[in-house]
Amino acid sequence: MEFAITFVRLLLLALSYPIILAEAQNNFPTTLTIGLIGPYAKLTEVTLEGSLVVSEIVTAANVESYTWVYDDMSFFYWNDVGAQIAIDQINKNQTLFPNTTIVIKRFNDFDPHFLDSPGNSAGYAIQIAQEIQQDHPDVAAIFGGLMTGTTLKTAEIYKLPYCTAYQLSSRFLDRNLYPYYMSMTANSGMAESFCLILHQWNVKRVGLITSTGSKEIIAGFGACGIHIVTLSKIDTHVTLKEMKEIGGLLKYYDIRYVVLDSDPATSGFVYFALATLNMTVGPNYVWLGTNYPYPVDDGVKVLGKNYKSSMIKDFIFLYGENPKAPNFASMFEAYVNAYNEMTSHFNGTPFEYYEFDPLNGMSAYDCINMLAYGFKTFFKQNH
Repeated sequence: MEFAITFVRLLLLALSYPIILAEAQNNFPTTLTIGLIGPYAKLTEVTLEGSLVVSEIVTAANVESYTWVYDDMSFFYWNDVGAQIAIDQINKNQTLFPNTTIVIKRFNDFDPHFLDSPGNSAGYAIQIAQEIQQDHPDVAAIFGGLMTGTTLKTAEIYKLPYCTAYQLSSRFLDRNLYPYYMSMTANSGMAESFCLILHQWNVKRVGLITSTGSKEIIAGFGACGIHIVTLSKIDTHVTLKEMKEIGGLLKYYDIRYVVLDSDPATSGFVYFALATLNMTVGPNYVWLGTNYPYPVDDGVKVLGKNYKSSMIKDFIFLYGENPKAPNFASMFEAYVNAYNEMTSHFNGTPFEYYEFDPLNGMSAYDCINMLAYGFKTFFKQNH
């Protein structure tokens, strides 16, 4: 009930922005368009007209490229598939949206001129966010994205309900900046989890490296008696020189437990920079992170010949996940069956529900259903 009320408030805000909903009986629209955004230009097989994707996404080439592969694009691809499955099932369910069809529009928000470049292409994504709202007034909600850094920028631009499956940052808790944003991950509660671990180990002193400000973590540590001896605030373009200074600070104060609060790419640079410098990384140190540290693109070139992505050790990564519903197993099995049906004409080996690879697609499935039920509540209350 709390979610329904919150979502209606989001919709009332969002629908003050000019969008077009085709009218139908019972105050339900005949069509409802959800925009799916992300780095579609990077997919193995895709056709674009400007930013708009005009080809099928579930193809033999794409399925083969991203099955049992663990990288950013695989993660993104299976989220797109999860969203597609959710929308297909909603369109078949006339009890949810009678006489309404959800339409998908996919938009590439990664600059196609720099596909080989590392980074999140946030500037280009902001441009596409503005284009969607100006040139596609039928789009009533947004789903997707890949990099947390990009989402932090674009979520400020969209004046539409916007849901993501796995982006994680405490900055999303600022409702003044992100009044329309929803996430399937828990962006709060990290401090309490860190405190439980640190108390179990009888640790009272830590160093904190943050690109988010970490207001919740700082307040939480103060409440639970964890002393932040060194507080290093960085931005997402932190340099190797700056990391050497931070490493020296941690070493000077003999900090053995380091908490890192940043996005995956920045976390990776911070951790691997100190590892290649042989500073505060190793068997005498424990790292606690709010995100998994990604390997550094062109790591040897950026950090030097000592860089290896396998250097990571003694790093504990906490991930905010909501509790599973009692009917999760049956829902998951139905989801896997839907996926197998979608890809059956590729003659691939069907997945079993207990060994399904793209588990993260379920988060996308939930995201789309949250948007759908929110719209249903809105339409019924405004009948």
